[in-house]
Amino acid sequence: MPHVMKLPPLGQTIEEAKMAEWLVPEGKPVDKDEPLLVVETDKGNLEVNADAGGTVKRHLVKIGVMVKIGDAVAEIET
Repeated sequence: MPHVMKLPPLGQTIEEAKMAEWLVPEGKPVDKDEPLLVVETDKGNLEVNADAGGTVKRHLVKIGVMVKIGDAVAEIET
């Protein structure tokens, strides 16, 4: 069953971020706490770690799209 990863809190004042880069492509394995994606904020670029281990089933956000904290960003098959 796929686990839906949501964009975690990135700081006290950050409410949204721009999707900048996927570090793990669809179909590839990812470990929990391994960097999965990069987002761009007004404070700079931040790596976001996977919150579960497994295979990246699907990216739910395209590069360049704004994402709010708590929005679904990826499905990981655990």
